[in-house]
Amino acid sequence: MLDESAQFESLLKHAPAPGEAPQALQADLHLAQQLRSLDLSDESRTRARLRAQLAGRMHHPAAAPAPGPRPAGRRALWLGALIAVLLVTLLGANTPARAAFQRFLGYGYLPYAGFIRLADVRILQGPVGPSAPGQAPGVLQGVAGGEQTTLWVSAGLDPADLSAAELLLPDGSRLPVRQVEAGADALRLVFAPLPGEVSTAELALPGGWRLPLAWIPADQAGLAPTQVSLPLASRTPSASDAAPCVDLAAQARLCATAAFVDAQGTHLLLQGLQAGQAAPIAWNPAAQHSAVYLEGTDGRIYPLAGFDEGPQDDPSLLALRFTSLPATLDVVRLYLPAQAVTWAGVPPAVDATLQLDLRLPARLPLRSPTPGAPAAPASPAAIPTPGP
Repeated sequence: MLDESAQFESLLKHAPAPGEAPQALQADLHLAQQLRSLDLSDESRTRARLRAQLAGRMHHPAAAPAPGPRPAGRRALWLGALIAVLLVTLLGANTPARAAFQRFLGYGYLPYAGFIRLADVRILQGPVGPSAPGQAPGVLQGVAGGEQTTLWVSAGLDPADLSAAELLLPDGSRLPVRQVEAGADALRLVFAPLPGEVSTAELALPGGWRLPLAWIPADQAGLAPTQVSLPLASRTPSASDAAPCVDLAAQARLCATAAFVDAQGTHLLLQGLQAGQAAPIAWNPAAQHSAVYLEGTDGRIYPLAGFDEGPQDDPSLLALRFTSLPATLDVVRLYLPAQAVTWAGVPPAVDATLQLDLRLPARLPLRSPTPGAPAAPASPAAIPTPGP
């Protein structure tokens, strides 16, 4: 792990020798090759720290040096430009280096919201709830992405009344609610996407309630790791750092991309690949749920319990939810009939049960309440104010 940290630090601090002319393309390729060579298979606290450090550089670029012919200032400027070019190269091109970079940032899991892509969204800094049960509505979770802003508010309100809900922005503009959905534990409100510069807002609800909301980048929120890896017994010299995948016909692969375990169950995110590229997949309604399950090293069976939310803009992802695993169990085998998943709307020709071994990530405390689990009152409390 220390070697990996040193490698990553060397990538971030890379700079040309004094007097050396910058060669942007060669430097970018060199850095991309080194980044691809890192072993990113096992999530850990150290890797989470490095991920947050890289995310901080992305959200807060280095300031330009003060005027003057100082070599150190010129080197800092060149380094900032090189990092910017490298990030654009990795994120803008469909290359193995880009895949390694995105795998490093990875996914997070939030109760109610499900799996989210850490590099793409902002989330609430914390839940906003009543000071005592029954006094006021509360916001349990929030995700702001490029296509929409979604809030989950405590159940008990009349969904019809929430048609007048609004998000109040600091500049005085308002975002009216687009959609209201009732769930067992919460109501889901969908609004237009937040402007990129907005970090605070208020949720206006019937009865004159104003609930203050603070937003932070998801990759800086310190979410628990979700990256899965191959168990040691399943690793080979040619796939020691590969994600857990199983091959199908016609260059199709199904990979376990992320996992998370909480009181609600074991959440597993699958991705379809066709010839190395993301391919749309979906659950086959004709599939038998009882044929899909996890088997633990304890010999017990953990059946499929349902489906989770996943990134809405990526049809190559499918989120499954199984019954919860014991805290001491970290290696499982997934059993999945090949025809339970359709590829671009068509079940694969393979008629077999796929088996996929995977090691679950380390389990850390949740930053948000889990649906259905008792939680202490959140703060700050909602503040009642006269309605307009």
